[in-house]
Amino acid sequence: MLAPKAGRPDLEPAVRLVPGDCAWRIGTDAEVAWIADGTFMSRIITAAIPPVFDAYATVVVPDSDEERNQHDLAVSALLSEHLQVSGR
Repeated sequence: MLAPKAGRPDLEPAVRLVPGDCAWRIGTDAEVAWIADGTFMSRIITAAIPPVFDAYATVVVPDSDEERNQHDLAVSALLSEHLQVSGR
């Protein structure tokens, strides 16, 4: 799991929105403020990522189930390899 190095606020208990049969975790006021304070308006990809993260990724999820399964396996393999190399 990628996590920020420092600067993340003490998080309040998770807030959940339950529309229908699904429960979605949504940010608390402190989490939203932390993201808003660490990002800026721009067309560059890193504008939306707080600078305390040492890594990020943009992922395009395929439409078909078969392609999505292949994609999930490939991403899992890459993440596992990264964890082994970095010793995390």
